[in-house]
Amino acid sequence: MKRFQSLAIAGLAAGALALVPSLSYAISIQGGQNVTVAKGTTHQGSLYAAGQTITIDGDVNGDVLCGGETITINGAVHGDVLCAGQTITINGPVDGSVRTLSQMLTINSSVGRNVTSAGESLGVGRSGKVAGELSMLGQSLALDGPVGRDVAVAGQRLELDSTVGGNIQARVQQLVLDGTAMVTGNLDYTNEQALNLDAAKVHGVITHHEPPAKHEPSPRDLFLAWLGHYVYWAVAGLVVTLVLVWLLPRPVRRVTNVMISRAGGSLGRGVITLLVTPALAIMLGITVIGAPLGVLLAVLYVIGIVTSLIMAAVATGQWLMTQTGWHEGNGTLAWAATIGVPGLLLIEQLPFVGFIVTLLVLWWGLGGLILAIQDSKQH
Repeated sequence: MKRFQSLAIAGLAAGALALVPSLSYAISIQGGQNVTVAKGTTHQGSLYAAGQTITIDGDVNGDVLCGGETITINGAVHGDVLCAGQTITINGPVDGSVRTLSQMLTINSSVGRNVTSAGESLGVGRSGKVAGELSMLGQSLALDGPVGRDVAVAGQRLELDSTVGGNIQARVQQLVLDGTAMVTGNLDYTNEQALNLDAAKVHGVITHHEPPAKHEPSPRDLFLAWLGHYVYWAVAGLVVTLVLVWLLPRPVRRVTNVMISRAGGSLGRGVITLLVTPALAIMLGITVIGAPLGVLLAVLYVIGIVTSLIMAAVATGQWLMTQTGWHEGNGTLAWAATIGVPGLLLIEQLPFVGFIVTLLVLWWGLGGLILAIQDSKQH
């Protein structure tokens, strides 16, 4: 399975190398709408090419690293091929390895070493041959040409009509062994059910594996997951709130008192602030002069939202304590936070109701902050 996991990484690496040739030390870099190496010419050194259409009719004495929509290699490559594109066709011999990231890869020639591909489909034609190993992650793999060593594929369909000199490891929905198919080693495949395969076409052992059963979480598991999530955020929120209360007790009490005594005004100002501030920040951000002020306003907006939720939790705890006859003291804010944070978070977990409550406390806390700032300026 490690081969399957590394397959995508290899393909992405090929794409990165092909699409960013300027970061390399290439002997030759070519780019443009159409990139061509003319027939009868020999390119000395590695070729780095990027374009919509790449056609290599001549030979390359080095590696080919390319990225484009349609890539066709008709000449001989005396090195490796690392390419990313929509359609890649290799009609000329490659001495080294082929690594691609593409929608469709077709190999109609010999590859001296290995082939690694990630994409929708890969086909090795009758005139194609892979001397080493072949690994693919994608939809379908059709092997009409021989592979010298192991084959590893993860996808929908594997169709074999040639010889494989090593083992086959396949995780596919469909596995077809056609007329001339022959596997020298073992055939190890993963499917929901055992397939009716011709054992005479496999010299080794055929092994069937069922995919791992999907685990459906029980109600108990779901509850424990929810409880863990709730406890984590309740403790984290409470710690942050207690630190703020300890550092700034007087400003916190001033804001929460305003929220409780002027709840209607806090809600109204909170609605306006929540709606107007983003629009104002965007308007400032699109101007050259006002861009820094727009960024500052956006940062203050985010800080205000977080602070408003904290204030709402403390104010909720204060209000509940007042209703139960709890007299104010030095530790009132801490106890209010201890009551308000987990209580408010618990209500916010309720479907639909939680969203409405979250919106209301956000308006309430944000408006209370605005009113408290205004009152402090007046005094």
